[in-house]
Amino acid sequence: SRGPPKIVALIPLCSEADAHEAWRLLTVAAEKGTSIGHGDDGKTDILIDAPSPTKRTFAVPGVKLRLTVLPPFASKQGAPLSAVTLLEYVKGADIVIFLTSSSAKGPGMDCIDNQGQKYCEVLRAFGLPSVYAGMQGIAGLSLSEKSAVKKRVAAAFKDQVRDSVPLFPLDTPADCLHMFRTIKEQKHSSPTWRQHRPYLVVDKCECHENGVVSNAASSGDSCTFS
Repeated sequence: SRGPPKIVALIPLCSEADAHEAWRLLTVAAEKGTSIGHGDDGKTDILIDAPSPTKRTFAVPGVKLRLTVLPPFASKQGAPLSAVTLLEYVKGADIVIFLTSSSAKGPGMDCIDNQGQKYCEVLRAFGLPSVYAGMQGIAGLSLSEKSAVKKRVAAAFKDQVRDSVPLFPLDTPADCLHMFRTIKEQKHSSPTWRQHRPYLVVDKCECHENGVVSNAASSGDSCTFS
């Protein structure tokens, strides 16, 4: 499709959520597109030994959707939340996928732990773009168990994020492809602050002074963006 790619941010909301695995499945699905079979678990062909997550841009085959998938947000275990780091990560995102797990245990909103609740508090105040919930670990559950997990996740997201967050299983590339199709069809929202503060996402910037490429910008320099 035409236009810039949608920038996708991944934020785990509980310690049981496997953000690296979610990034791997999303990139497999984005690279393969509609050639993925329903039984494809993403463990064959490409990305068998998944590299460390990096920013990757795709034109999803068969879906007419361009995506840039960011590496997952992560803070050091036990370290206090840096609101600035979180906001720097998400400020350019068109879509935020919050990750949770059916294996999360504990009282109350066990699918969003204390750290995840802090993330949500900061992002609610900041303003969120389009939001989706990725539920991991439900592929092997019975229908009644899946229904119970979805109800629990929906209630937690209504309390901590917003009402009616779209929920998707995120255990296989086929699950990710289903999410991509929904992303393609839905109209996406932007936070109010972003509508009044236009921005430009740049992959590369060179500063030129008298025809010579300079490492540092100074007054009067011209810049070429790409």
